[in-house]
Amino acid sequence: MSVVLVTGAAGAMGQEVCSLLAESGKRVVCADINDPSAVAQGLAGRGHDAIATVLDVTDPGSWCDAVAQARDRFGGVDALVNVAATVTDGPDSVLDVDVAEWRRVLDVNVIGLALGMSAVAPALRRSGGGRIVNVASIVGLRGNATHAAYSASKGGVIALTRQAAVALAPYRITVNCVAPGVMEKAMLGKDTNTEDRAQWLAGVPFARAVREIEVARAIDYFLAPEAGIVTGQVLAVDGGRTARL
Repeated sequence: MSVVLVTGAAGAMGQEVCSLLAESGKRVVCADINDPSAVAQGLAGRGHDAIATVLDVTDPGSWCDAVAQARDRFGGVDALVNVAATVTDGPDSVLDVDVAEWRRVLDVNVIGLALGMSAVAPALRRSGGGRIVNVASIVGLRGNATHAAYSASKGGVIALTRQAAVALAPYRITVNCVAPGVMEKAMLGKDTNTEDRAQWLAGVPFARAVREIEVARAIDYFLAPEAGIVTGQVLAVDGGRTARL
């Protein structure tokens, strides 16, 4: 039974990912800077193997602690799913750069993700391979006029996914990326009734937001045995938004 460490486990998307992976028979390490104990307890109450760990993705020591907890409880880590992310507090653009906000977003969304891959890679190498799935966004593939820092960070996630896929392939570690569109609950959907969100939804051929469970299913595919040769790929889960001219 594989062991998966999921960051951002206390958020809307992270909870769906943890739940789906547990239902598919995986042992789940629920990690988040906000105490994810309730998520792990909920899974355990349904008969699944799950533990919680408070994780600050920007802190290398916190990553070491999370991996150590997974090793102590489950014997190791077989996969990492990087869901944790943040966004600026309100619209931002390159016309007015708030340096502190940019650094906060990049620290979490890019550097934090890199630290996570670095933290789990030795364990995956020792076990003969493993899986890493990163969550980006379609704003890393297409322009967004009002979220410059977030867009830049998610473009960085996509580039880092491809770089890591090449670097880790000799160790039989696959690295892939899911790029969601406008979500029902998460991230840019924090401001659920904004004009920006309405404009984005207007451009979605399916004419609705992406459900968190749909992203979780895409992640589960990359963890499946059938995806053992699939690496360096970006799967847009967006209702056709990026396909539209």
